[in-house]
Amino acid sequence: MRSKVISGFISTDGYVAYSVFDDAEKHPGIVHIGCWVHARRKFIDALQSDRRAIEIINMIAELFKLELAFKVQKLTPDQIKVRRERRSKTILSKETYDKRQLLPCYFDDILDHVEINGIGVPTLPPTLNAIYLFVHIYHHFLKEGIALRQFIDWMMFFEAKRKEIVLPELTAKLDKLGLLSAFKAFGALLTEVLGMDAACFPYSLTESDKRYVDKIMTIVLRYGNFGKYGRKEQQGGWKHSVETGMRAVRHITQFFWLSPAENLLWIPKLTIRSIIKNRH
Repeated sequence: MRSKVISGFISTDGYVAYSVFDDAEKHPGIVHIGCWVHARRKFIDALQSDRRAIEIINMIAELFKLELAFKVQKLTPDQIKVRRERRSKTILSKETYDKRQLLPCYFDDILDHVEINGIGVPTLPPTLNAIYLFVHIYHHFLKEGIALRQFIDWMMFFEAKRKEIVLPELTAKLDKLGLLSAFKAFGALLTEVLGMDAACFPYSLTESDKRYVDKIMTIVLRYGNFGKYGRKEQQGGWKHSVETGMRAVRHITQFFWLSPAENLLWIPKLTIRSIIKNRH
């Protein structure tokens, strides 16, 4: 279906590809909205270095409590809409903090800015962006599958920003996350399959790093973008969730030693998500 015939609200994360929906002339019927869950993660990550982030985290928590209360009360969608508009406005207008001062100051502290057609656009610093792009690929890969498009985005980033990446900081953060081996293994696909110059990647890759390339490519080609292909169940529901879970178990088992701690957490995390998603 062409996007021009779609109207209504589209909720997305911060992936740059979704910014196309911000163009009111091309998509007059679409209102592009963000996601509080994705926004909250950024403030959680920043909490160690900037305690001011707790103000926003607490505000978002109050919004989540509202949504939980609406579910417990078993309100209709229309009733939820009325209450959400009224009560969330109260939360967002609280004077316990000055949002106009806090938010710009907070983002100015952690974000870089690039100029595109004369407009300053906020973006993550290159070192953090290298990790963010990888984690996005890796999580979708483990859960269901991923396409080459995301790898190409990652490759183009390295080609453009390799000189700005701070290697000691990158290594320290990946070590802390337990993702350094996975980062290298997936990076090997950029050089071995997509033809990126090895000098663009932050690390020198060994044969050990490259041994997963064929296995990764097999899954990329088999399941496609976000696991669209090879499914028996295309519609949501328990069967769809079980199929996704079984696929995730296979991927986690196959790539377990790339990130043992991360992979151990994935099964309970996916199970809890499925229960919450399908309990109604």
